[in-house]
Amino acid sequence: MGGGTSALPEQPCRDLCPTLFRARLRPCGLRWRRKSRPIALRPDIAQPPFAFINAFKPSGVSSTAFGSWVKRLAGADALGHWGTLDPGACGVLVLGLGKATRLFPLLANTRKRYVFELNVGARTNTGDATGNVIEQGHVPDGWLAALAKVVPDFVGPLEQVPPMHSAVKVQGRPLYRSARAGVCVERKSRPTHIYDLRVLPEPERVSRSTRLFVECAAGTYVRVLCEDVGQRLGLVAHMGALVRLSSGDFHAGSAALPQQLGRDVRGCFLNPLKFFSTPRIAVDESQARRFEHGCPIIVADPAAVRAAGAYDRHQELLVVFGEDELLGTARASEQQGKVLLSPVRVLAQTADEGAAKGASGGEANG
Repeated sequence: MGGGTSALPEQPCRDLCPTLFRARLRPCGLRWRRKSRPIALRPDIAQPPFAFINAFKPSGVSSTAFGSWVKRLAGADALGHWGTLDPGACGVLVLGLGKATRLFPLLANTRKRYVFELNVGARTNTGDATGNVIEQGHVPDGWLAALAKVVPDFVGPLEQVPPMHSAVKVQGRPLYRSARAGVCVERKSRPTHIYDLRVLPEPERVSRSTRLFVECAAGTYVRVLCEDVGQRLGLVAHMGALVRLSSGDFHAGSAALPQQLGRDVRGCFLNPLKFFSTPRIAVDESQARRFEHGCPIIVADPAAVRAAGAYDRHQELLVVFGEDELLGTARASEQQGKVLLSPVRVLAQTADEGAAKGASGGEANG
């Protein structure tokens, strides 16, 4: 994405979630459990999947519970998500199946785009509509006009203090646990960046609520943004509904709905290679075997590595076999005139690993 403003889909909230963010899992016939248990891999999936899924998480379920449901559908031995959504929020949730989760740190575009509701006149203990109201205040008639004037001030770098009801850990303890125990913990502010923030036109005026669009850096708390905007207006405020329109290069328009995942989860698999512009180095079969066992390999065509400018010790190259079989990532170095690739992330499954999983019955934690 560029640094300028981005075009918005028409009626983004209503098109993505017709009942204004209130899609539920249960009407779709989905079920989830609070505690997972070991389950066997699905018999129709021979190998544990290695893929991304661009999923649309409905509101009313946590990211962990939703991910566990997808993991069971896919017969995956592991699953991770690239950024979570609160249970009350809905929108894009990027999932990684199997070892594909280990590729998340390599995704270059980490910007997030949201549409959210700003509710003024009340402050809650969680910063959003799920909490208890702890303060109320008068809302003047001209607050919307004042909002349009202060919104541009928030575009650019800024500091945010993580909310108490968040998963951020202080001295090894998640803040939300301290909040539930009634303990307020001192937190340090964190840098973030707002690339775009604007008020959306409303077909029907609501006296104490309006919708905004924001494009921001990963790790931005929209709840805190709402409170900060309210404070600039001299009002108490909290966040209402929240929809994530995109996460990096994953967009809501192409996200798989729960119904689609339930019908054909494998049809929703995305090849991780399509989301990386990182330089790629192809290896032959003998080199692939060495790489799969974590051994450095000598590059047959050093000019390809030099052309990619990949001698930065912090840069990782994608190591591929054939057309699109991703073996993992490596860092390049030059020793005695030879270019070596040292494995960093080995994603391919060796024959020994496959035999071991077959002997154990192919169970995975769901």
